[in-house]
Amino acid sequence: MESVDKRKKNDELFQLKNVIANIRKEFGEEIEIIDSEKPDFSIVLPDKTVVGMEVTKCCPSEKKKGNGNGRIKDVVWKDKVEAAFSNNEYFLRVTKVQKLWLTIDSTPEIYRSHHRVEECCKEIEEHLRQILASLEGKDKPSLLIRRVRVAKSGSVNMINFNYIARRDAIKACELLKSLHEKELKLGKYSSDLRDNCWLCIYLPWQENLHPYWIDFDDECTKDKFDKELARSNFKRIYVASECMPDLAIIKG
Repeated sequence: MESVDKRKKNDELFQLKNVIANIRKEFGEEIEIIDSEKPDFSIVLPDKTVVGMEVTKCCPSEKKKGNGNGRIKDVVWKDKVEAAFSNNEYFLRVTKVQKLWLTIDSTPEIYRSHHRVEECCKEIEEHLRQILASLEGKDKPSLLIRRVRVAKSGSVNMINFNYIARRDAIKACELLKSLHEKELKLGKYSSDLRDNCWLCIYLPWQENLHPYWIDFDDECTKDKFDKELARSNFKRIYVASECMPDLAIIKG
């Protein structure tokens, strides 16, 4: 039977998979990952530089209470958008003959307010126009809609948000909590690794959070966040999830 310590190490290595892929891309394939405890791993780069690597999970949902009404509100609001776009003039014109099925992936910004039905429909139309003009589904950068996928649906038009693809922004204050918890342990490391240590803040898939979308508020403004990162003794800080290539480097 696999020991608890072995499972923990395997979990941490899994949480590092996108970070390791990024390190190999930046420094070369010939890196060595050494299991240790203080820090969690040591990484030997091709030039023989040794970097300490700490891994920590950020799980804001474990601190939350509630009955999920926020998600219900999201679904109701998206139903309004789907109904509104089904009557969009451009959409009706291009589907007079061939009916289409639109699958919509949204950005985290869409969950911060629920009054932008018209703005959302406008962005869906812009994506659809681009796709039908180019005959390919290129991602179009926009505030609310990340991507629209188009398929033939048969006899009726179909419009659906991809609810599985919902991703929220990670609060800056939650990232700082994870950083501070690990910062306290740096003093226990050997001086060579303490002076060259990196951190991976891992967001489990259940959290449904974007590593590269940070939400600032009165509790943690961008200015405060940047100053805390600058003061940190970690030379490089990653935020990652298990999806590829879900990774952000917020320091270093």
